Amino acid sequence: MTSELKSATSRVNGAKSHGPRTAEGKERSSQNSFKHGFTAKKTILLQYENQQQLQKMQANYTVTYQPGSPVHEYLVSEMVACR
Repeated sequence: MTSELKSATSRVNGAKSHGPRTAEGKERSSQNSFKHGFTAKKTILLQYENQQQLQKMQANYTVTYQPGSPVHEYLVSEMVACR
């Protein structure tokens, strides 16, 4: 059983918390319940990575491997994501 002191302490601490205030903090806290990426939207870039470099690499891989079917296109995009 929870003691009265623990309950009171919990109430006091809970009253101090008002959640994240900045956009950055809200973005970070939105990922708190993230368990796995099975149902997540596919995102392969980290915050510090460059979108244009990724697109250039995708174009280079497409020219090099010339995927001829949706399966091959998927495999090329997986190679880019892994790289």
